Amino acid sequence: MQIAETAEQKRAKKKGHNEKDLKTCFIIAGCSGAGKSTIVKHSHALDVKLFGKEFHEDFKKTRSGSPHQEFDKYSDAIRNGATFEGRHIKNLKDEKDPPKHILMHVDLKSLIRTLGHRAASENDKRKIKSLTKFPTPHEDRVNPKVCDLLVSSFLKHQFFSRFDAIVINTVYTDCDKNYVQKMKRDRPNEKIKRHKKSEIFSREHHAMYEAWERNIYLLKPSRISFTTVCEDGGLYSNNKCICPDWTSKVSPNNDLNYFNKILAYFRKSESKN
Repeated sequence: MQIAETAEQKRAKKKGHNEKDLKTCFIIAGCSGAGKSTIVKHSHALDVKLFGKEFHEDFKKTRSGSPHQEFDKYSDAIRNGATFEGRHIKNLKDEKDPPKHILMHVDLKSLIRTLGHRAASENDKRKIKSLTKFPTPHEDRVNPKVCDLLVSSFLKHQFFSRFDAIVINTVYTDCDKNYVQKMKRDRPNEKIKRHKKSEIFSREHHAMYEAWERNIYLLKPSRISFTTVCEDGGLYSNNKCICPDWTSKVSPNNDLNYFNKILAYFRKSESKN
């Protein structure tokens, strides 16, 4: 599908920006708590071909330190390597000489809540404003029209047009597992309880992933992968195991029984409802 240039892309050309002056943009996407950071960090450490064999050598160039690190602040990220957050896109747009190969983390919840608004062109901002508020309220995060507009507004950002290749890997977990992982990360000392609004969060979770999948074609990606950790403990990408015994390799001291008991409790509660 041929996609017309945005006004921002045309203005960039007038300013002398080379539309294809960068090499590869690796995007790792998923909801907060899906395991994106863990998967990237240990893929570097274990030499896992997370983005496929063809792009593996370029993926290794995005490694920031040993072990691999991520930085919240853009100034730290640009100084220490080539791994960035989705919210750094405006800084990267203005960067005179960004890394030729970058890895960008895209938190789908943040994308629907705020990032889609902030990354949008002026024209798309007007469309968004006519449909929802900022930040996007919960009731609108399940609206396909709103989600599609916010995701597409981010994906149409002019920065992406500078790359020869864009490679996307979406990390998927179901809503319950996502919630448990996020709570264990953010509040490790608290007892994990089922959230009262879990049904709403589940609908949001599905709406965000579906909108992302519907719109990633806008980037004309060279490769698309969907990755998950399966029940056998292996890391799978596009239904192929790319790292057997992944769980034991990355979390040798993890209490899997405790983790699985929490998931079983959530699913049992759902069946009763």
